[in-house]
Amino acid sequence: MQKGGSMGRILALDVGTRRTGIAVTDPDGRIAQPFYTIPTDRLLTWLQEFCTREPVETIVLGKPLDALTGVPTPLWEHVQKLGQWIERTLKIPVVYWDERFSSRWAKAQMRYYGHDGGQRKGHAKKRLGRPTRDPYSLKDQLAAWNLLETYLQWKRSG
Repeated sequence: MQKGGSMGRILALDVGTRRTGIAVTDPDGRIAQPFYTIPTDRLLTWLQEFCTREPVETIVLGKPLDALTGVPTPLWEHVQKLGQWIERTLKIPVVYWDERFSSRWAKAQMRYYGHDGGQRKGHAKKRLGRPTRDPYSLKDQLAAWNLLETYLQWKRSG
């Protein structure tokens, strides 16, 4: 526990083969927000740097399950190894959280708020001379935020 009674941040990671969406809480671990998207092959270095700078109470890893059957997908083995590395190296507890509909939810939110989730890198519309944010990056962050929000709701109810 930190000074002042706060516990530290909670991170949520929506790990993919190419990118990982990251969501984070405030320092008291209460309010979640989309935070960052990083190439998955740079995730370990980023985690070490972030967890050195910021006190982290828990890391929530999305558990990749088949939407219909609930059976773990092939990515599950990679996510488990990541969780073991986090607990062994960073000494931070890991919670595995069902991520079955987090990406679909993120796409629906993007459509609702007018983001075109179908654009690909290099095809972004230009506004004021700058390309819009990569919609896949935003989707990954929103999926991680959804994981973190549902985890926090469960934690508050229990």
